[in-house]
Amino acid sequence: MVKKLVQNSEDFEKRTLSDRVFNKLMDWIMEGKIEMGQKLSTDQIANQLSVSRMPIRDAIKELEKKGLIENIPYKGASLVKLTSSDIYQLYLLRSLIEPEICWYACKNASDEEIEYVGKVLEAFNKELQGDISAVQIFQYNRQFHFSLFETSHMNKLIEMANRIWDSLAFCKLIYGQRYVNDVEMRNLQTIEHAQYYELFKNRKAVELKALVKKNLENFEEIMPRMVSNINEK
Repeated sequence: MVKKLVQNSEDFEKRTLSDRVFNKLMDWIMEGKIEMGQKLSTDQIANQLSVSRMPIRDAIKELEKKGLIENIPYKGASLVKLTSSDIYQLYLLRSLIEPEICWYACKNASDEEIEYVGKVLEAFNKELQGDISAVQIFQYNRQFHFSLFETSHMNKLIEMANRIWDSLAFCKLIYGQRYVNDVEMRNLQTIEHAQYYELFKNRKAVELKALVKKNLENFEEIMPRMVSNINEK
């Protein structure tokens, strides 16, 4: 029994280091330090982070699972380069999945869960009033959406939505730069989230589902064009 516990402890330490490396790579992706299509050097990353190559490999495998990395035999790992078609399809998937999740959230959320989502939104709105980076906007925005999603208790759908958000992290970060520099866009996002929460709080499932779908369908047009502009640079 003791031997088994020691093995578990070692696995935990290894996993924790891999998680830290994974989080750092995600930060670099979202900050634009790693660009779409850029090749990743395990040795270079290990030197930069002062860790062995093993947790780097584990973190890269996790990024590959999330669709952010493609690992080609004899060529190595590179950050994916999303095309406008890829972005369109990812937003199409969001527009099919997330409205359903929100419908179930209205049906399944407890009063305590609804209150918690309101507190998350309140904290996000407070942060938007001050100096905030595009990375922070992405993180707070994601926290709000997934705190709402989780109240649906539709775990498989949430898991799918989570993977899509991971795949869109790079382009959502770039879009988030607009919120950093444009107060009007911040206000529009605040209004949109307030509308979501008001419908959610009052358990208006049909209305919330329709609004989420409408907003995501708008992004099906906006985001592919933005990615096309990036790839042309």
